[in-house]
Amino acid sequence: NVTNTVVTKAPALPSLNFSLNPNPVGAHQPITLALDSADLKDLQVDIYDDTGKKVRSQSRVTFEKRLILGGLPAGSYFIQLRAGRQTCGKVLFVK
Repeated sequence: NVTNTVVTKAPALPSLNFSLNPNPVGAHQPITLALDSADLKDLQVDIYDDTGKKVRSQSRVTFEKRLILGGLPAGSYFIQLRAGRQTCGKVLFVK
């Protein structure tokens, strides 16, 4: 009795990572969010204040996105990027 086993490997997902420039940023100055991979599309960006409250959200983000932070008071914010089940985050300082 012979049993054949086939092992397949799922294609690797592009790595989810990004940069924020400038950081720190002025209250009315735009920031650029740049992804490390152009293969990622339709991402969600959420911005949380230092109490964990979501203060901004933007969907359908692509490879490079300029975000306007007008109205955010000075302080530290957590920028979370989501693509499917992957998440990545960075701290942003508004001065």
